[in-house]
Amino acid sequence: TQGVSSAASDVYKRQLFGLSIKPERLSEIRNERRPNSRYASIENCRQEIADAEGLMAREGIRWLNSTTKSIEEISATIMADLGLDKRRNS
Repeated sequence: TQGVSSAASDVYKRQLFGLSIKPERLSEIRNERRPNSRYASIENCRQEIADAEGLMAREGIRWLNSTTKSIEEISATIMADLGLDKRRNS
């Protein structure tokens, strides 16, 4: 897997913000789309999430677990972490 570590990517890395989810919830969502598939299996979801979180950690990309957060909470957290003023962007 290629990292996000090229010179061009380093410029943008500080603007990246990753989202993760609990494997159980991801599996539930996927089972609604493709019931009883490998894609939806808890083992596959655990591996995919571990890989994604590992990549974000290695590359220094900020991220949060969005499993129990509303879109408003996610947005507020990201904006605060990135130092963005919500009023300025309205």
